[in-house]
Amino acid sequence: MSDEEKLLERLTAYLSDDQKHTLRIYGHGASGKSTFARKLQLILVEERANLLATDPYVIVGEYRDLLSSKDFPHQKVTACLPAVHELK
Repeated sequence: MSDEEKLLERLTAYLSDDQKHTLRIYGHGASGKSTFARKLQLILVEERANLLATDPYVIVGEYRDLLSSKDFPHQKVTACLPAVHELK
């Protein structure tokens, strides 16, 4: 069993009680966060799991112009840049 499968198994057991839980997954871009979240959601009963994707790079340009990274106009804005999550 892979480490990912072990983690999914442990999380599934933990989340299978009658409590409400919030699970946040973070990491560098293209590290597999969305894929992992979707795998976990598929394991859990769909009625008990909601997936809220908050990838900032999928928002439209007019909102990206509000990002405080405008202080550094030549710096690429990615999800790894903390300022990408801060709106003015």
